[in-house]
Amino acid sequence: MNHRKIVIAAIILLFGVLLGHNAFATLGPSVDYEDLSLSNEYIRFTLGVKGTYTEYDADGNEVAREVPGRYAVMTKTGDPTTDEDNNCAMTYGAPYPRYYYAYWKVKVGDDTPVLIGSGSDGSGAWSDTNPPTLYSTPTAGNTLGVGGPYLEGTWVTADDPAVSVTIHASLVRDLIRYELTVTNKSKTTQSIGLAMLGDVQVTSSDSGEYPFVSGIGLSRTSESEDAFPGTIWSGTHVPDLFDIYDTVDDQVRVARCILDQQDCTAPNYIAVGNFKDLAGVSVWLPDGYAPNELVPITDAAYLLQWKQASLGAGKSRTYVTYYGLGVASSVWTGSDNEQDSAVAAVQGPGSVRFDSSTNDTGDPEDDLTPSPFTISAYVYNTCVDPGNYELQDVSAYLYLPDGLDLASTSSAAQEIGNVPIGTESTAVSWSVVPNGKYCGELEYYVVFTSSNGWQQTVSRTIMVPAAKRKVLNYGYQMVSVPFGFNNPSIEHVFGMTAGLFSALYYDAVDTKDYISLDNVESGQGFWMKVHAIKSGKTVAYDIADDASILGESYGKQSKEQYVELSKGWNMVGNPFVYPIYVGQLMVYNESTNTTCSFADAVQKSWISRTIYGWNQETSAYDRIKTDDCLIEPWKGYWVRAKKTVTLVFRPSIWPDSSVSSLSGGY
Repeated sequence: MNHRKIVIAAIILLFGVLLGHNAFATLGPSVDYEDLSLSNEYIRFTLGVKGTYTEYDADGNEVAREVPGRYAVMTKTGDPTTDEDNNCAMTYGAPYPRYYYAYWKVKVGDDTPVLIGSGSDGSGAWSDTNPPTLYSTPTAGNTLGVGGPYLEGTWVTADDPAVSVTIHASLVRDLIRYELTVTNKSKTTQSIGLAMLGDVQVTSSDSGEYPFVSGIGLSRTSESEDAFPGTIWSGTHVPDLFDIYDTVDDQVRVARCILDQQDCTAPNYIAVGNFKDLAGVSVWLPDGYAPNELVPITDAAYLLQWKQASLGAGKSRTYVTYYGLGVASSVWTGSDNEQDSAVAAVQGPGSVRFDSSTNDTGDPEDDLTPSPFTISAYVYNTCVDPGNYELQDVSAYLYLPDGLDLASTSSAAQEIGNVPIGTESTAVSWSVVPNGKYCGELEYYVVFTSSNGWQQTVSRTIMVPAAKRKVLNYGYQMVSVPFGFNNPSIEHVFGMTAGLFSALYYDAVDTKDYISLDNVESGQGFWMKVHAIKSGKTVAYDIADDASILGESYGKQSKEQYVELSKGWNMVGNPFVYPIYVGQLMVYNESTNTTCSFADAVQKSWISRTIYGWNQETSAYDRIKTDDCLIEPWKGYWVRAKKTVTLVFRPSIWPDSSVSSLSGGY
């Protein structure tokens, strides 16, 4: 076998507590320590095979930690656009696999879960017929595109009923593909489940990481530090993927778990929380972990779990999941969900930044404030099978949605050229400029084609903040204004003349009817019609120069905004320049002096679940019912309150987003 034997060359003492871990310092591998590593230019995976790793425990005593079955992940070059994440750990303790930092476990019936790799206690061992082995060259007969290097080994539990778990790890560009096959070795049907834990490290100190899940998001409050509690999801609420960042605003190191995309086997449960709460072998979801909303994540870990299910005697079940870098959107499977011969990858910011602090050129276009950005595309030919599998004459074409324009220096069509087997193409890129006409979550596409038949399409989304421009359509539309003004009159805000437009607001307090609206207010929705706009046409209006961001503190949008709701129907709007999820809304009830989530307020009968937003294209209302729906800037919404309460809007924190302004929001 291709085992690598490590001999201690020195003892390294690391002073200070490693937060969330049971060690003060590291000694190193024992002389019989063995592991196997699989790597490419992006990432490295290491599986522990044999021996121990000696550490100091919390009392300063030397403790030998077993390594069989534990794994470690670290970057090589990482993100190709920066050197700041080169050779960095992505699981705690990398490159050495040890302890309970990253492992797999199985549960049979009502028995306590068994750790894959606990060999010294007699609970199991590596299979004699399929021991851990690094297969560094293609083997004959492999399917096109999956014949590259991989690492495989089978662990067999010793107890009756016995279970084997085959670990098959391969690399898909900047991700590690885990294919785990569980086999019932007993003579009767058993209920068997599988779990996988990873102690994520994306900071040098392995502390203060920030999970981000699309549909849930992150919010900042003016009353507390950036801190986010643990969460558990199950069933249909399990996300397609989630990322964990090193910082909230300017991410450099980003880890990603892919759970339900491509050829993945979606877990039944996923928990993200503090390592110390998730790392115990006996922890089994959902009852084994109860996140506390008041306890923030300071040392992020994840626990994936495929629930127990009946497995017949001698039968097997296979699970697939991915872990790696979170900087690109990639596609690596075909229509049949089989691994493709190449990976198409697109990289760009998660959000457009909003910066109004330097717009002093006098050009109205500069006052739109969302910043230009770059989209890059790569093609990685993963095939290393002998043969004529070079991709020839590869090209890429960028399709942009309304709201984004190509810069004059860029062409939508880009030539990539030939991509030989086992190599990645040189990046092609586009410079893109937000035009201020549309905001929210905008999706763009890159279509890849080659002259010898390969093709792939990758989509990616970017969160675009509200610009100081509003597109108005024919007829009445529900709008709101996500800026503040010294002069809040509609004539001033939109630069319109009285009599050329109509604006109506629903008075939920006195008249219970529509009334004419003269001044805009933060968080207020209203109907608006410009009489001069003809059917089927739109007009973009640049708003007044004194527009300022709301909730500003030290040049950032970081303070909550409050919108009072009367009992009955209310017209509201998002007061921030970035969208927020419904699940990020809070509701305050003055009569009970309590604040809760929007979903809890629905359960308490404070507010109705469905929010209504007028869709100009369909001339009908969109029904917003779930927490993962976006409340967008510039749009108006109907909210029905069953009691007099206050909507609390908290600023969202989107990947790569930032709001910069002068003091006062200008």
